[in-house]
Amino acid sequence: MSTTISIPCPVWKTAQEAPKAPFFVSPGANRTYAEADAAVRGMVAGLRAQGVARGDCVAVQAPRGWRLACFLLACWRLGAPACVLSTRLPAEALAEQARRAGASQIVRPAEAPPIGLPTLPWPALMQDVPAEQAAPRWRLEAPAVIVFTSGSTAQPKPACLSLGNLVWSARGANANLPLTPGNRWLLSLPLYHVGGLGILMRCVLAGATVAQAASDTPLAEAIADHAITHVSLVPTQLQRLLQATPEDTPPTLQAVLLGGGTLPPAFVDEALDAGLPVHTTYGMTEMASQVTTTPPAAPRAQLRTAGPVLPHRALRIADDGEILVRGATLFQGYVTPHGLDRPLTADGWFATGDLGRLDAGGNLCVQGRKDNLIISGGENIQPEEVETALQRLAGVARAVVVGVPDATYGARPVAFVEVDPGVAFAPDAWHDALAAHLASFKRPDAYHPWPHGADTSLKVQRAALQEQAEALHGAAR
Repeated sequence: MSTTISIPCPVWKTAQEAPKAPFFVSPGANRTYAEADAAVRGMVAGLRAQGVARGDCVAVQAPRGWRLACFLLACWRLGAPACVLSTRLPAEALAEQARRAGASQIVRPAEAPPIGLPTLPWPALMQDVPAEQAAPRWRLEAPAVIVFTSGSTAQPKPACLSLGNLVWSARGANANLPLTPGNRWLLSLPLYHVGGLGILMRCVLAGATVAQAASDTPLAEAIADHAITHVSLVPTQLQRLLQATPEDTPPTLQAVLLGGGTLPPAFVDEALDAGLPVHTTYGMTEMASQVTTTPPAAPRAQLRTAGPVLPHRALRIADDGEILVRGATLFQGYVTPHGLDRPLTADGWFATGDLGRLDAGGNLCVQGRKDNLIISGGENIQPEEVETALQRLAGVARAVVVGVPDATYGARPVAFVEVDPGVAFAPDAWHDALAAHLASFKRPDAYHPWPHGADTSLKVQRAALQEQAEALHGAAR
């Protein structure tokens, strides 16, 4: 845990020292740190005017961009934790997650349909207030964000990260991959994931620039157009970049941070052969993003691992091979109706549910999941959540969802469905019905009839169905 109680708000600090330094660049708006500081203090005033006080959780659903970045910074300056919710969530799931996070209000467009929670329209938060003479402080022990993550249960869990968790995560990351004023990190990941939050925090602490491309801009074009120096990618995004730039590395690019799933060695080799400055990494929501990352100029063999542990974190391997973590970046706990639940071992370690080993050089080699989580294109899909949604549909007796290898996304979910007697097998209707309850990436790619003679034991059944699914779909090469 950090011994520092508070630090000056780094946006305010850079605005004083280099007011014209670029903070956020995008096709529609290039904003300086002075403009960011003005927007942040205006939003703080707007939040207060709407009755938001220190410690109040405020949900927000908005596309990534300048306005959402400033909203997060305003919440951190005010001391009100923000729950950033996916723009892909249907209304029912949005309301449920906001309530589970403990949010009293939600920030959405004024024209958005109601979800049963008081709504703060964006214009109500935009105020013009005088500049602050004294440095506003960030209290590092204060809750900063509620981020939903899939764990070993059927529902995504709301994980609470403190401001200190985010700050120490960014400091350790910047110590490994130096970031300086003038550098530009592409906002290639959403701000409702720790990957996107990490980009924002790393840039703010370094006085660097967050860059955003238009949503339909190809990745290679975005890197070139915005003179990107750093980018965070999941395997699917890297694959698209390799397809677009098979030979020439974008000249400004200094680092490609690659996470979001297990990487085949051949995939890393392809990136290196293309001249991309790849850094492999392992991280999770509960540790505020990165835990291990390879250093600059790492040899090819090291890049086939997830690298060594970063500063301000600790990692060890349990007797059963499970990866255990702790440190200044470890989350405050999962939000429950009864307070924060921080499930740790007796000696203070968090069990990740991942299996791994440390090589002779101290590099982490991730070997897979203990549970059955499906990681698809960097997104976590919990099979039980999909199964529960399927089994709510009329005529569905039971369902089991497993992941099959996929050349583009790493893995994709498929479902085995048993229907009630006399009910027709209706995959198209089920797929359409799931749109009201699940984000599109969670819906199965295929639906198979329940196999005759399948074992009724859930554990054995899932393993048997996993084998059958892989046989049906074939292993990705």
